[in-house]
Amino acid sequence: IYNSTVIGNTTAAGTGVAIPAGKTTTVWSDGTNFSAQNTYTPSLTIGSLDLSTPLAITSGGTGSASASGARTNLGLGTIATQNSNTVNITGGNISGITDLAIADGGTGASTAADARTNLGLGTIATQNASSVGITGGAITGVSITNISDLAIADGGTGASTATDARTNLGLGSIATQNANNVSITGGSITGITDLAVADGGTGASTAADARTNLDVPSRSGSGASGSWGINVTGSAATVTTTVASGATGTTQAFGTNNTTIATTAFVQAALQALHPVGSIYMNATNAANPSTYLGFGTWAAFGAGRVPVGFDSGNALFNAAEKTGGNYDGSLLAHAHGYSGTTAGGGSHTHDLYIHPSLRSSNCCSYVFPFPQTSGGVAYSDVVSTVGNHTHTFSGTTDSQGTSGTNTNVQPYITVYMWKRTA
Repeated sequence: IYNSTVIGNTTAAGTGVAIPAGKTTTVWSDGTNFSAQNTYTPSLTIGSLDLSTPLAITSGGTGSASASGARTNLGLGTIATQNSNTVNITGGNISGITDLAIADGGTGASTAADARTNLGLGTIATQNASSVGITGGAITGVSITNISDLAIADGGTGASTATDARTNLGLGSIATQNANNVSITGGSITGITDLAVADGGTGASTAADARTNLDVPSRSGSGASGSWGINVTGSAATVTTTVASGATGTTQAFGTNNTTIATTAFVQAALQALHPVGSIYMNATNAANPSTYLGFGTWAAFGAGRVPVGFDSGNALFNAAEKTGGNYDGSLLAHAHGYSGTTAGGGSHTHDLYIHPSLRSSNCCSYVFPFPQTSGGVAYSDVVSTVGNHTHTFSGTTDSQGTSGTNTNVQPYITVYMWKRTA
């Protein structure tokens, strides 16, 4: 029902009121809008209100003909059906209420920490039963009785006595021994870490590794046979042992100076140390390259037809490594010495004359010999004469002769094979 500006006009004007079919209601109008005066007038039965359709929630009803449907329509949960003295709340949360006092069965707090404080709980209250840690403090004057032995599965021993506890825990008699007085009889110890040499052990799980750690030479294997003298520290002066044919041993570091058996690798390391790169190796009869019998290095023939000479930094001929020079074909050619002129003269001087005794007794000479003759001598020194200034004249050549040819200027030598290590 609605107002219309023109009678018969179907166009609504103002607010109207919808009246459901079969319902009766009172309406009123202010000239423009209609409003319902009351709820639908129900049909009455004797002593009760009868609605043929459930009253809608908007009309103050539940919109349902059943309790569960009404609760659903009204948005009520399961707690609505519980009694006030037995409320069961699962999940969700309650907010906007005052903290329930301790006197009313609450904690008087809105946080867990404040609740524990109000209830007088300590820090142990927050620990799990499977992991309780007590630091400091003491438990005194307390006796706990009438409880069952805590099972091993629960972290106990399952026993009321120390003996039964050790038995239940599988402990042997060694468990009761002191750390400074342990006695082990029979049996075996497994699954432990090798005892270090510094702690009195060998630091190894095998005899071979133990000997290596203790620097003990190998006693087994095969190798050269014979008697070997080994110096031993202690009362015994010498120990003689026989090494089987083909015996092998651990290669020691070069420079080791003890009674360890020298392996092939050790000996070769020593030879290489004695023949570093740049070394000269000489052999009087073997012309083979040294690498074929020394077993190491790269060698090149060296110094063919030459002899080595020591380095001399002060001599330009020998002041650099591998410097070469010299000529073994240099020869002294035939030659003569000539002179024409006068010898040195001027001034008074004498000439000494050496005469054999046999000439002294002859009359071949009229020289004056002012010095007495010495018996038994081979030569006599006498003065021929003493005169004033005079000269000696010489003209001609001496009779000195050289020898022409090759290979005439070679020192005494011996031929060997020389090799230089290049790598």
